[in-house]
Amino acid sequence: MKIRLSFILCLATLLQGCVPIPTRNTDEKYYYLPTSNAPLHSYSNGADLHRYFDCYRSLDGDRETCHPQYVVVEHGDKPDWQPIVLNHDAVNLRLRDDLPGFKPVLSAYSGTTRRVVGRWEEDRSTEKPNDYFPNVAFVDYDAAANKKLAQAERRGGMDSIDIWFNEPWCRYRSKPTLPMLVVEDESSTWIFVDMDPACQSSAADLRVPADMMRFDRPERFADVLHKPMNLFYLPRRDTDSRRPRFVTSDPVRLKNRPDTVIAPEHVPVPAEKVFNLEYNEFHDPLDAMPASNFQCNFSKILLVQWVVGWVDTYPTLDGCKSIAARLQHKK
Repeated sequence: MKIRLSFILCLATLLQGCVPIPTRNTDEKYYYLPTSNAPLHSYSNGADLHRYFDCYRSLDGDRETCHPQYVVVEHGDKPDWQPIVLNHDAVNLRLRDDLPGFKPVLSAYSGTTRRVVGRWEEDRSTEKPNDYFPNVAFVDYDAAANKKLAQAERRGGMDSIDIWFNEPWCRYRSKPTLPMLVVEDESSTWIFVDMDPACQSSAADLRVPADMMRFDRPERFADVLHKPMNLFYLPRRDTDSRRPRFVTSDPVRLKNRPDTVIAPEHVPVPAEKVFNLEYNEFHDPLDAMPASNFQCNFSKILLVQWVVGWVDTYPTLDGCKSIAARLQHKK
């Protein structure tokens, strides 16, 4: 009786589709990997920034688009590209699709492992003339923490701050908002910007960096440090937010939009701390978008099941090979 009952239960389970049926799925992916081991830039926190491109081909193979991906490794280390492309150990910062790159911005640090890579603007001019959304990108590399890891595991991160999100709305803007100075310590981020006068609520909102903070060898960048600018502030404890608040004394804005603005008296002024100034010229050697020069084959096991449909497993790298490189010229 027990044997018959067990048989019936097993048969019912099979009929319900609870036993997964494995099927293998293969995929080809294309990349542009740099032919040189030289990093795009080296930073004072011990990190090197490298870049490769994730490429997508049309079904007929006649068209291809490539998007930049950035990898942060220990200074002097050569990226191991195959596990990087397998694990997607990179970040895409929504840079422009024609010629990716960052524009330099002055920065200053004290007690933080992050460094500014540069700024870029999301071009929205097709929707509104002269409408560019400013962003600042960072690399974060904790050299002390990485020393405890194996060489191949020493990685850094990359993130960005969207300044435009809490930028005051401008009816008639004639120029984009330009980040001029980014200051960071272990608890705060201050971003000084040159904003179109149409966006400023009043002259009382302007702040002079040299009046708020002390800098190492400030004479090198006196034109920026003594320039009255608008200010955005972001506490570093806001780990879930990349949207700094606009500093203003406008009582209407402070009352109606408390999540997007902050009063000047609530912004920390670290007068006793000395910030080290850096100006990183981001070097971008490309004069045209690349096309893929590397092909990898991946496979996945799909567990097909009647109850839940199908479940992906993690991809397996079957192998990579070089392909003939070519350049995709500007249109």
